[in-house]
Amino acid sequence: MKLVIQNDSLVPGFATMLILRELGAVVTALLLTSRVGAGIAAEVGLMQTTEQVDALKMLGIDPIQYLVLPRLFACVLGGIILTIVADLACIYSAMVVSDTFLGFTPGIFLSGMRRFVQFKDLIFSVIKGGCFGVVIPLVSCYFGFRCKPGAEGVGSATTNSVVTASIVIIIIDFLLSYLFSHF
Repeated sequence: MKLVIQNDSLVPGFATMLILRELGAVVTALLLTSRVGAGIAAEVGLMQTTEQVDALKMLGIDPIQYLVLPRLFACVLGGIILTIVADLACIYSAMVVSDTFLGFTPGIFLSGMRRFVQFKDLIFSVIKGGCFGVVIPLVSCYFGFRCKPGAEGVGSATTNSVVTASIVIIIIDFLLSYLFSHF
């Protein structure tokens, strides 16, 4: 005998809750890590390999201020903006899918969504996006500055930065989710 629970009325709320609390920020950060983080690690690693970082030091320019801080600010801002865009796109897509396959009108979807999520869930998602935006350039620049000479060293630094940043993002997501669950 098969037990079937037919309570589709919870779909809008649970879908929106999942999107705002987890999927929007985490998937965006993992995509940013694989694209932007890899680019930062490769760029800084190549600069380290070709002794451009040493040239900056010889000119009296702090490589952290010159290379890391602009990337840090850009990734934090980009992480926040892209998290908001991803959240809204996912919620809109969930609304369209619910309308198409479950027969929920957009009004019913939004009404069901409001019962489960609050504005603070969006704020927490944005905070996560900003925190993940801090992780990506810091980890990528760390591996870029410590890259070994040659193309193999740059490739290894890039791979290590993406893997490490992805793991750190998942750990930070767990910690922030736990922290936000108390609010």
